Amino acid sequence: MDLTINDLDSIMELEVSLFEKPYTRDDYVFLLSDNPHIIAKKLTVNETLIGYGVIQFLYNSANLLTIGIKQDYQSQGYGRKLLLELIEAMKKREVNEIFLEVRVSNQRAINLYKSLGFKENRLRKNYYGNEDGIEMIRKEVENHE
Repeated sequence: MDLTINDLDSIMELEVSLFEKPYTRDDYVFLLSDNPHIIAKKLTVNETLIGYGVIQFLYNSANLLTIGIKQDYQSQGYGRKLLLELIEAMKKREVNEIFLEVRVSNQRAINLYKSLGFKENRLRKNYYGNEDGIEMIRKEVENHE
């Protein structure tokens, strides 16, 4: 299901609970306002937003800007489901590589990304200010389920 500007209040509530340096409300207004290079998806349970992801793409390359699952729903397959939905949307746009950055300490996310065909590309020193990031890439966007 598509994430829209109408989800803004729920997005911000989740965003600040999940991330040390969250995107701002203005960031999401920009990303979700008819931006032709953005794909944004959401997951809901009983009409409540439990997760969302945003990918920016240009030509045949894409960058996963953010993905988050409400803490009560983590480690239950929702992140995988959401990421697969985003990957499927990229396949339809003939994107052949997806990049992302992840904290070196976020082993659960790293394991999820690896299970879906992402590979560690390079270390990004102090990417998160006080912590290094790992740039990961998935080439040839295809199923790795």
